[in-house]
Amino acid sequence: MIKLENTIEQKIDLPCLKMVAQGRAYELLRAEVQAQIKQAHDDIGFKYCRFHGLFHDDMDVVYRREDGSFGYHWHHIDKVFDFLISIGMKPFVELNPMPSLLASGTQTMFWYKMNVTPPKSYDDWYDLIYSFTEHVTERYGEDEIKQWYFEVWNEPNLKCFWSADQAEYFKLYKTSVTAVRAVCDEYKVGGPATATCSWVTDIIDYCTDNNLPLDFVSTHLYPQDEYCIYKTRENSPYEQVGDYFIEEVKKVKEKVAASKRPDLPIYWTEFNTLSSDSAKHITFLNNTALDRLYGASCVCRCLLETMDYSDGVAYWTVSDVFEESQMRHTPFSGTYGLMTLQGIKKATYNAFELMKRLRGKRFSLDVSTPLGCGIVATEEKGTIRILMYNCKLPEIKDQPGWRETLYIPGIDASEYIFEQAKIEKGRGSAYEEWVKMGKPANLTPFEESYLRSCAEMHYSLIEVEGTRAEFEVCLKPDEVCYVEIHRRSRDVAIWASNEELEDQLNVANHR
Repeated sequence: MIKLENTIEQKIDLPCLKMVAQGRAYELLRAEVQAQIKQAHDDIGFKYCRFHGLFHDDMDVVYRREDGSFGYHWHHIDKVFDFLISIGMKPFVELNPMPSLLASGTQTMFWYKMNVTPPKSYDDWYDLIYSFTEHVTERYGEDEIKQWYFEVWNEPNLKCFWSADQAEYFKLYKTSVTAVRAVCDEYKVGGPATATCSWVTDIIDYCTDNNLPLDFVSTHLYPQDEYCIYKTRENSPYEQVGDYFIEEVKKVKEKVAASKRPDLPIYWTEFNTLSSDSAKHITFLNNTALDRLYGASCVCRCLLETMDYSDGVAYWTVSDVFEESQMRHTPFSGTYGLMTLQGIKKATYNAFELMKRLRGKRFSLDVSTPLGCGIVATEEKGTIRILMYNCKLPEIKDQPGWRETLYIPGIDASEYIFEQAKIEKGRGSAYEEWVKMGKPANLTPFEESYLRSCAEMHYSLIEVEGTRAEFEVCLKPDEVCYVEIHRRSRDVAIWASNEELEDQLNVANHR
């Protein structure tokens, strides 16, 4: 039994609700991507949006004038930023990639050929970043831009994203932060935006030793990164299955706290449910962990158990309209989005919607739960909200169901109503129903409507007899359950008698 008592004064603050990501800037010019980002903002409350490719050639930013100097077109960038601001969001600006006209080489990444080489001239890169920052300041005003974040590059510790070394990246960082701060000394700039928690203390040391601004550190992590690094479970320093992601996030917090800049905010600017049961099955494409019910419980486990160790987490990405390896066109394709091409919500989307409902002070729960299971509970003005999950870790073959009794002392259950929402197969997770349908690549209108209905969570009342506020929650593997407990309303629906209604109708008919 879990007893809900002894709330703590600290209000719940979920960094994962602060920001979200989408593939690249050019995608944000598409109507369906804009619609899905707006829906995610409205439903979940994401405040910032991060994306690659701001200066990619398809954004047509840099051109050469007749005299040989460089000029800039801001039209496409303006449309992207105008859209985000119009719906109440702000850009988390990723300063990359290298425009071809400025590039020192031809190495590219992804199907859309994003140039990942250093600039031929750092003076030209400085001028681009300065001119860009000056332009957005003129268009939106200093007070607005002070709320933005400028992140230098993406995953420079990986040769596929940055063809040079760390020293060259630090040169790029120095040039970029100097250009941004030359426009306004209060703009927030950071990095290194690395994969797998790399270079975090390195950039802190570099900026401190060279007296350079660093307003935040950023890095990336995915659950399957454990097997990218350690290859086998025997080589991993984490004996307990499932500990990797959570412990790595904690470790970064500890490193920053022990660094020369212990005050720095930490942003995880990429995360999603990419998972594997071994190094043999690592895949960044067609990974069903992104589509199926598992995604909901993975999101809850990873983000709720690390919420005290970061300042922002950006789920990668909002939409399956995503072109890193060309567009996939099937309803579910192991693509990164919270929503499918058609805008059908995945189980992961529903998990964010449920996490958003957690409000108020947190309960201090010192309880032992089965492997992969967890619970978070809050209280606000007498309303209690509970989120529970049973995450079946990929390495575990047979995950048992989790049956738990919850007890809330001090309230009369007869005066309260107990409601719940569950994410389960076919109700909150449509992927499994699509599989049952034979995985059709092209949906009929009826099939699409059916899958949309399957994507909706299951809502129900919990029957509690008597005055003791005690009830049971049962979660099958990968299911997520949200419970809300609040006082019954004193106002009840009252209808007039049939005779009174007939009299009213007769009067109306004779007018």
